[in-house]
Amino acid sequence: YNIRSAEAYQMWFKGVTNPNKRIYDIINSIIHYNPEGLPVIINRNPTIQYGSILQMYVVGINDNFTMSIPLQILRPLAADFD
Repeated sequence: YNIRSAEAYQMWFKGVTNPNKRIYDIINSIIHYNPEGLPVIINRNPTIQYGSILQMYVVGINDNFTMSIPLQILRPLAADFD
């Protein structure tokens, strides 16, 4: 888009609270560049076992500041529905 990095950061920062179609399209293109999705690391503190750290793939985005994960990974993370 031929803008400075400071302008891009301001656009992203505003896009976190106010939906911005341009930012949404950029993030989706980054996610869908890899057929599996965008790799990320999920960690639940305290990290007592290696099972508390998982690599997952981002396959889409939502607009409610939450992360949806498969229920099957709750046991290795020693997590529940609190």
